[in-house]
Amino acid sequence: PEMVNALVISSIAIYLILMFQFRSVVEPLVVMAAIPLGLLLLAGVNAGSEWVQRTWFPALWASDTAISEAMSRGLGIPQVLALGVTAGVGEEITIRGALQPKVGIALAALLFAALHVQYSWFGMLVIFALGMLLGVLRKRTSTTVAMVVHAVYDMIAVFST
Repeated sequence: PEMVNALVISSIAIYLILMFQFRSVVEPLVVMAAIPLGLLLLAGVNAGSEWVQRTWFPALWASDTAISEAMSRGLGIPQVLALGVTAGVGEEITIRGALQPKVGIALAALLFAALHVQYSWFGMLVIFALGMLLGVLRKRTSTTVAMVVHAVYDMIAVFST
């Protein structure tokens, strides 16, 4: 029940922010539909690439998994929420909001991947692909939508580690 309440309140807040941004009642609903779609796309790419890495590059998979587990070990709900929000908002404003309009989606995604050097080359390649998806999502919707998708994706990733 708490998670459902949090999702409902978050959805209403996001809708109101988007309504203020677009000054329309319908357009935010269309944009908000991009959030679950974006999450599904990121999760699908992550799941598929994790299977490939675990199957074909098990040593890299073990290394990347150990890094993710070390970063998320001992985090409580407030810390996970803070991690998701700060990474989602900070990286999306910087990469997709400021840099992408100047350098394009591919170079912005490359810079995004370069921020994650703690992972193996395979992990960085996956992060590049996720950055490409976030870039397209930002181009077709808004930086706000990319921020929300990124933040929620990071929170889910930490909770599932």
